[in-house]
Order: sequence, then C-alpha cells, then structure tokens
Amino acid sequence: MESFLYPEKNLYISLITKQHPMKYFGIADAHGIESFIQGDPTDINHSVQAMVLDLRAGANRHRHAVVFIVDISESTAQDIDDLLEEGDYIGALVRLKMSVETLQLTNLPGAEKSWRLIPNSDLDPYS
Repeated sequence: MESFLYPEKNLYISLITKQHPMKYFGIADAHGIESFIQGDPTDINHSVQAMVLDLRAGANRHRHAVVFIVDISESTAQDIDDLLEEGDYIGALVRLKMSVETLQLTNLPGAEKSWRLIPNSDLDPYS
C-alpha cells in the first residue's frame, strides 16, 4: 500500500496497488519444492525445461513428485525464493499452497492426490 499527503486539499490518500500474478512452474514432492522457475512452461523459452521437469517428476513418483504451474503474486514469489534460499523446502511448498491463485498439475497418474498429500517426508519410502 502506498500513501501520500495531497497538500492542496489537505487530504491523506492511500493507494492499494494490486499485484499482477506471475507464472511459475516447478517440481514439488514429499520433501517440499525441488524446482521453482519463473515463466510460462508453454513458452518456447521454457518448454525444454518443462519437459525435463516432467521426466524427473515421472521418475520420482515414489516421492509423490508432481510438476506444478501456478499464478502467484510477486510478494509470494519473493517469500518462496527466500525460504528456498534458507533451505526450507517444506516451508516454501506450504507457502505456495496457501497463496496460489491458479494451479495446474501435469497429467501424471495420481498427481492431484499427491498434491493434496505433500509435503510429508514420511511418504518417501527411501528416507
């Protein structure tokens, strides 16, 4: 929120600026967010990355890995980036799930169920 004084009218005005959603995609699994990339995976600049993520998620379904595409605010994206830098991958996924404006999941079998179950490290049979 931005505020300023309008001296000619002696008014205090507050502006609420609506943040436009930003598109991100990545991998989330039982241990939190594994990949978090800004951009549209259908865009030619990100399509190869998206295909690689899809392959990696498919190879790690035992950890309930899913590829997600989300629209989130800039401030939420910054919060998630900060949590990831701190190594809090579970916290980053919790923050994402609390704030997502739109969500798409890949068509891997069981992806929706996995999304509901994660994060939960107990789901990984190898941990």
